[in-house]
Parts: sequence; structure tokens; C-alpha cells
Amino acid sequence: MARSGEPRLTPPSASASRWIARLAATVGTPAFDHALRHTVRGLGGSAPQGPDGPFAEYYVRQLNGAAELLMTFLRRHAELRAAARQPSGLSPDQALELVGTLHAGLPPREREVCAGILRGLSMKAVARELGIAASSAITYRRRAYRRLGVSSAAGLVARCRGAEREG
Repeated sequence: MARSGEPRLTPPSASASRWIARLAATVGTPAFDHALRHTVRGLGGSAPQGPDGPFAEYYVRQLNGAAELLMTFLRRHAELRAAARQPSGLSPDQALELVGTLHAGLPPREREVCAGILRGLSMKAVARELGIAASSAITYRRRAYRRLGVSSAAGLVARCRGAEREG
């Protein structure tokens, strides 16, 4: 909400809404930074550059209309990324068991890669631990994420937290 003395935020235009929807789809993923840059450029539209430079009044109005929503996305993205980087304190066996509760048919290597991610390991560390190439670990991660319906480590952590509460 706008404080007294601050301008009220206006809803974004239809074209701005499209850019914001694209950004929203990447919150919590590594693609967020790239999407944010494109969104800010997209909110500027194709207005000609004025004497005030790239942030002429037109751009300021577009960004102002979406500022509150963009800040919400930025905060949530930071929370999700921080949660994904936090080591879980799970043992390798606990992490494997937890991943197994998410999808009973997950192949063993995909389950092992996800368990490493849950424990806070980097992909290089997961690959080293499993004795496989980093590119193979990345392939297993991509397949597992598709099967689990997540798109990032943050999504995997969130699904596991939900499974812990249910179980």
C-alpha cells in the first residue's frame, strides 16, 4: 500500500500484465534474473527515448504501475533461493527416503540426485558423490524435476516440506 504522501500505484496495463506473468513463472528459479531484466525492458515498451534518457516519464509510469508486484516477486524469489541453498541437515538415507515419498516410481539415480540437492550439495558435489559426470547429474535432475512437477531446487524443497507435513 502507498503511504501518505506517496503516489498511489496504478494497475499495470494489459501488455505489462503479460510481462509480469512471464516473470511470475520464474520466481524461485535461476531464470528469474534474466526474466526480471526482460520484464523491466518490456514494461518500457517501444516508447521513443526522450531527453531524460531511457527512464523517461513513460518508463517511470510503467514501472510505477507494477512496482509493488515486482517487489513482491523479488522478496519471494530471494526467500525461495535462500531456502534452496540451506543445507537441510538430512542424512543421505533420510533425504533418499523423503524423495521416495514424493514419487514412488522415481528411478534410483534421479532419486539420489534429488537427495543430494535436498542435502544442499551443488551439482558438482552430487556428481562427485555418485561417481558420475556433472552433465549426467544435470540430466538426472532435469528428468526428476519433470517427473516431480517442479522446476527448481526451491520447488523440490517446497514439495518435500509438504510431504513431511502430510507424513
